[in-house]
Amino acid sequence: MAISVNATGQRLKTISLAKGKLTADTFVQGSYTATKGDAVQVKWYKVSGFKSSIVTPDSTGTKILSLSKGVYQYGFIVKDITNNLADTDYLKITVQ
Repeated sequence: MAISVNATGQRLKTISLAKGKLTADTFVQGSYTATKGDAVQVKWYKVSGFKSSIVTPDSTGTKILSLSKGVYQYGFIVKDITNNLADTDYLKITVQ
C-alpha cells in the first residue's frame, strides 16, 4: 500500500502584492491518494521563509496569511496511521 501526495498540482506559485500593501494572503490545496478505510492525518508546515500564518494546518486546503516579499517553502505531509506510511510534497511561493 502507498500514499501519494500533491501540493496543489503545481509546485511553484507567484503572488504579486497589491498596490500599497505590504503583505498578501493565498489559498493552498493539497491532495492525496490512500487505501480506502486507512486512518490518515495531513499537515501543512513552513520549511523556510519569513513570518507567516497557516490558518488550518491540519486540513488539505488552507489559507496562508501575512506573506511579505520573498520566497517561502511549505511542506504538505500525509501520514497513513493504519500502515505506518508517510509522504511529503513541497510548494514554493514567491511574493513580489
